[in-house]
Amino acid sequence: MKILYTILFSSLAFTAFSQQLPLFTQYREYSGVINPASVPDDYLRYGKTLSFGASFRKQWVIAQDGPFTGMLRTDYLPQRKAVNPIFSAYLLNDKAGRMGMTGLYLRTAMLFSDSPLEYGLSAGLSVGIMQYRLDLSNPQVQDPTALEVYDKGSTYFPDAGLGVYGYTTLGNDHLLFGGLSMPQALSLDTRFRKDGKIIAIRRVRHFYGTVGYRIPQGDESSFLEVSTWVRYIAPLPPSLDFNFRWQFIENAFVGTGFSTNGNAHLEAGFNFGEKELFRIGMGADLPFTAISSYFGSSFEANVSYALDR
Repeated sequence: MKILYTILFSSLAFTAFSQQLPLFTQYREYSGVINPASVPDDYLRYGKTLSFGASFRKQWVIAQDGPFTGMLRTDYLPQRKAVNPIFSAYLLNDKAGRMGMTGLYLRTAMLFSDSPLEYGLSAGLSVGIMQYRLDLSNPQVQDPTALEVYDKGSTYFPDAGLGVYGYTTLGNDHLLFGGLSMPQALSLDTRFRKDGKIIAIRRVRHFYGTVGYRIPQGDESSFLEVSTWVRYIAPLPPSLDFNFRWQFIENAFVGTGFSTNGNAHLEAGFNFGEKELFRIGMGADLPFTAISSYFGSSFEANVSYALDR
């Protein structure tokens, strides 16, 4: 059993280390974080130019000190003629065990389109400052003398992301969209020092791709949306998420999907209002493989408020 535990923990720990940015179940709600060039989803779906959102996610609920992620965001798209700027800001906090990070980001993108509700091509850049925190005081190991020289520490470093994004409406208001991004473009080494000793953490570049297709269902408030999120972080093989969201009435939607990491996705949410839109969404990742089941499910909740300025 000790050998089995070591194999399972090492496998998932390696995956968690390589995926240094947080994961999301309802990843369409975080398009600006995933791709700095993305057009806000509240604009593409409902024509809202200004939105605010908050979310939290608890990953691996049965694992002690499993990752916990919280985020605040705002997006603004002032409509112009041929070139439409997009401005966003978000505050991200992520903690997993003894390691944590907090980042403040600003992003700007240029959307090139004479009719941005119908089609567009955009390029975007995000810049920010990230704080890494490491706590190795009182380590729970058999030989604590190996780590007793370390205490609590933090370090700051710049971060940047790049992306391109495009979308177009097809016959009968069908919408095709997609993009490519590198949200963690800077590859840096983070070092914690104490008493002449060093712990180094190497940040790796992340490569993301998203694509989706939205199909109206009888009236303008109902639709079926199929989307995927592809992630590549060397040296791991690519990881894919597939999602299906169905908004069957004006105020409610449900969704399902799966990930090649061994999780099934479930989501649901409600919309309130018309001129001012308030949305509540919930998501869950349910494991269906032996390794993913060992650490348990993940849960996510988000709220957002959008309006047309």
